[in-house]
Amino acid sequence: MDAPVAEPPADFSGVTLTNDGPSVGWASAQGNGKSMNGPIGRPGATGLGETTRVSDASEVVPLGSLSRPPSPPDLNATLEAHYPPEARRQGLAGRALMRARITADGRASNLVLLTQSAQGFGEACRSALRDAVWTAPLDRNGRPVATLVTYTCNFEVR
Repeated sequence: MDAPVAEPPADFSGVTLTNDGPSVGWASAQGNGKSMNGPIGRPGATGLGETTRVSDASEVVPLGSLSRPPSPPDLNATLEAHYPPEARRQGLAGRALMRARITADGRASNLVLLTQSAQGFGEACRSALRDAVWTAPLDRNGRPVATLVTYTCNFEVR
């Protein structure tokens, strides 16, 4: 019997993988410019040696297990700049609740809209959070890690 053929590690740099189907799914962290090689391939295939492990800084730690939870920056001016134009014309205040992964470098990623009070506020909230830099979450050892938060964007008529 022939020995299994070694398969090179797959490079998923900058790619998010998911399975939206009925079976078990998984996802990789969004790309950060570094190579993300791993033992992904045919079941039973052998690797070619060492693989690059995603750093512990990308580990997602629950809020309750952090020594310092992330804090958002002052977003008032950013929310004002992203106010939905139609809502502004109507003088309509609103809000949107977003779930986000705050990465070890304080960036908001994997933004998921949970609720919005009216059409347009969710996308406005997502746009405001996309470039926001939070204080980085720290684990109990003081290392930067990622965590999941929910954040409410409040849009007020001024």
